[in-house]
Amino acid sequence: MSSLFFFLLAITVLVAAHEYGHYRMAVACGVRVERFSIGFGPVIWRWRPRRPRPGQDTEFVISALPLGGYVRMLDETVESVPEPLRAQAFNRQSLGRRALIVAAGPVANLLLAWVLLAGLGWWGQMQWKAVVSAPVAGSLLDRAGLHSGDEVHAVVVDGEHSDVQSFEELRWHLARAGAQDLSMTLQVRSTTGRERELALDWSQMKSELSEPEGWRELGLQGPWSAPVLARLIPGGQAEREGLLAGDRILQIGTVSVRDATQLRQLVRDSLDAQSQPMAQVWRFERAGSVQELEIEPRLHEQTGRAVGRIDALVGGEPAQVWVSHDAITAVARAASRLAEMTQTMLGVMGRMLVGEAPLSHLSGPISMAEQAGESAQQGSSAYLMYLIWVSLSLGVLNLLPIPMLDGGHLLCYLYEMIARRPMSARAMAVWQRLGLVLILMLMALALLNDLLRWWSAG
Repeated sequence: MSSLFFFLLAITVLVAAHEYGHYRMAVACGVRVERFSIGFGPVIWRWRPRRPRPGQDTEFVISALPLGGYVRMLDETVESVPEPLRAQAFNRQSLGRRALIVAAGPVANLLLAWVLLAGLGWWGQMQWKAVVSAPVAGSLLDRAGLHSGDEVHAVVVDGEHSDVQSFEELRWHLARAGAQDLSMTLQVRSTTGRERELALDWSQMKSELSEPEGWRELGLQGPWSAPVLARLIPGGQAEREGLLAGDRILQIGTVSVRDATQLRQLVRDSLDAQSQPMAQVWRFERAGSVQELEIEPRLHEQTGRAVGRIDALVGGEPAQVWVSHDAITAVARAASRLAEMTQTMLGVMGRMLVGEAPLSHLSGPISMAEQAGESAQQGSSAYLMYLIWVSLSLGVLNLLPIPMLDGGHLLCYLYEMIARRPMSARAMAVWQRLGLVLILMLMALALLNDLLRWWSAG
């Protein structure tokens, strides 16, 4: 029930911001707004300001179905408009004004995401320390000499020294330097306290960090966490093989295990040449004593590839540190982080469109509600990050050139600008029907994915 509450709270806040963008720009452009509604369906609360804005008499309402909202403007294409008010009708406005009003909604969501992220950076939050797991074998960081357990405490980017407070900051510096091909040196402290400097040679990278393989080529995997079994799935392979929650894995076969990331990879790769599970001796620490067991992971199909699994949550909690920035730095980093998040989001959508990524990545309301509840349980910072992601998603998705979305309207305006005439009523009707079918198909697919995840989890 708490998941539903926090999901509806998020949707209400983000829809209100989106519709306020449309409303405020319409008022600024001299368009009369008849109603500002949060939700659809029967009205449960209504209000009119005692002193309305000049030329406005907007009714503000909250409706029974809190899964969206709308701003209803005076428009001759929808209803008859009295002669004295026609100059305030939406359809009577210039092409530029109409485009600004339509674009203001998604832009409001993008601005909200920026403000929230900057505020979070200025106020501060707990983040993972910049202590790294073993980099991908053969990657740029691996060749540079970065090891499991190393702490990156500072970087020198294009001659400028910056202290690194967290893993997120390290990732941000790497993304910035890699995107602009800037010289970069990592100042590293090993687990024994030895200091060293590692220079990165971006010319060794074959892919950009914006590409799917870019970050794998770079090799940064995640913050360091202990190779322990945090939780076992009841009746799963690990439990059947005799392992217990809290076991710290020291060695698998002849390979010493340094961190949780390496442990996960060793389990995934524990197949023989015929892609069959391979039993190996696991050496682990339990309650202060070192023990050994022969463990055979089970076979699991993952996106068309055979991997090993032991049905356990692997990894201890990474070390954390409180991180905050001054206001100017927080605003600048928020803008850079949002650009990176947008790039990632568009990249995933593009790969799904061409079939390079599975459509199962698409999430619907059930998954979003679960994520809202989980983030709220983790604290205010996690819930704010959830709001930021969803607000960014709403802004980006609404700007896509899909009929019925704001981006679809902007595409129609682009046609009007080029053709010097609006799209015909018949063409517009076909365009809108196409959009409705496409959106309903996407919603059905997202809901199906949610139900399949729920079914498999159960």
